[in-house]
Amino acid sequence: MSLPVNLSISSSRLCSGLSPVLQETPRSFFKQDIFTSFLKIIRRRYPNERRLIVILDNFSPHKKKEVFNWCRCNGVWLIFTATNASWMNRTQAQFGSVSYFVLKSSYPKNHRELEKNVKEHLKWRNNNRHNSLLKILQKKTYVI
Repeated sequence: MSLPVNLSISSSRLCSGLSPVLQETPRSFFKQDIFTSFLKIIRRRYPNERRLIVILDNFSPHKKKEVFNWCRCNGVWLIFTATNASWMNRTQAQFGSVSYFVLKSSYPKNHRELEKNVKEHLKWRNNNRHNSLLKILQKKTYVI
């Protein structure tokens, strides 16, 4: 299962796309296609005149020629963290609350239920981003 996440630092809004399809698709096929589809979804949310900057780890589908070409043509900049340095990715701090509120406190029966739980948490998180417990959980993950 993959959980691509978009965090807007300026508005402190967190969005995700959870794709149960990934479990059913051969690994060699889906990675770059699913990633490109996710980038297209994010691109549609903002005007074309606005440059999008996406911070990524060094997962090989992120570095495919087709992905680079699409990004170049659509005003999307890909910024890669150093190898083995997920702590440099500012989005990582957001996973503490997902882990605490969603993963540790529930036992979903299937991917759809997990997706529903994550989306409910993100909706709550975006409406309560100044919550003291949420701030504590985010600060537990060190990012620069």
